[in-house]
Amino acid sequence: MDTLLRAISQYPNGTDLIVEWKDGCTVLGDIDTIYESDNELESDDEAYQEFHVCLLHVNDIIGHTNEKEHFSKGDFIEISMQKPPSRVRLKDKTIIWEQM
Repeated sequence: MDTLLRAISQYPNGTDLIVEWKDGCTVLGDIDTIYESDNELESDDEAYQEFHVCLLHVNDIIGHTNEKEHFSKGDFIEISMQKPPSRVRLKDKTIIWEQM
């Protein structure tokens, strides 16, 4: 399990998280579940990868991007190192993970 998912997995399902991306998109959501996934290639392919994902239920859009909006309220989104956020905080603003 990578550092992002290790940090998130310390909190129970239902925990509110604020997730920020470098493009300005910021969402408030709650942890639905954490599971293993892959990049949908065949397991014998050299580029095949398995990784952990946090499924987050989006409760609010806090920051908007200059581009087309990525997410909507009510969406379920995957948080992983495949497209990592820049920062993950608890609702009280405590940073639990930040991209170096």
